Amino acid sequence: MNITKVLLKILKKFVCEKKIILNAIAQGNLHDLSIKTSIEKFNEYSENNNLNIYINLNLITSLNSTANVDNFGFMIETLLRNKKNKYDLYYFDYTYTPILGSYLLDLNDRIPNNLLKIFNSNVLLNECSIEDKLVGLPGYYAYSLFYSNEILLNKYNKTIPKTWNELVNTSKYILEQEKKLNNTDLIAYNGLFNDDEEGICSLYEFIYSCRESVNSPFPDLRSETAIKSLELIKYIKNEIASGIDILSI
Repeated sequence: MNITKVLLKILKKFVCEKKIILNAIAQGNLHDLSIKTSIEKFNEYSENNNLNIYINLNLITSLNSTANVDNFGFMIETLLRNKKNKYDLYYFDYTYTPILGSYLLDLNDRIPNNLLKIFNSNVLLNECSIEDKLVGLPGYYAYSLFYSNEILLNKYNKTIPKTWNELVNTSKYILEQEKKLNNTDLIAYNGLFNDDEEGICSLYEFIYSCRESVNSPFPDLRSETAIKSLELIKYIKNEIASGIDILSI
């Protein structure tokens, strides 16, 4: 069930004769308007079914703000810390849950268990909670995909790498062979470690890929596993990627 339907079920509990206007704030980019679309669908459904609920969304994008993900999180924290009641709903990256959670309501006391069961319990526990306090719900999930150049792989009878070491070895071989053909314009690995939100997500994804087993939890950032994962990024950069290639989109 998507977030629009869940939001609908929750807000229907508070329907009254007088029209309710809820103010929401979120950060988005021009390539992903998931939040905007969800809000628009909810407002349309609300109007068609006379729910008397309307969500007014303030979507922060590069067109109306210069704030990056860090500045957006700081802005939200400032609003909450100063007890500014400007917004009713806040959309933010789950990495800010530990920072913003102390200012937010405990949803365990306000949302029925049958609705909470719709969500993945591990996500609610690890990404939306502080200790026993549920401070948010997942609005949507974003996934990064790792693409490979099958034309070059087939050309040199190579398979898609399944480990980082395989990636390094395969890339080095193809780069060396293509260099003999005067093709020096190849990018072996683009890590998407830019200075935007994607860079933060890419870093977390890379660290997670270095966990001890498939079923292992996300490594503690102070653990030996996390440290070795950062050393591995440096190794990959030195072996097959320039600083520009590994950082850019």
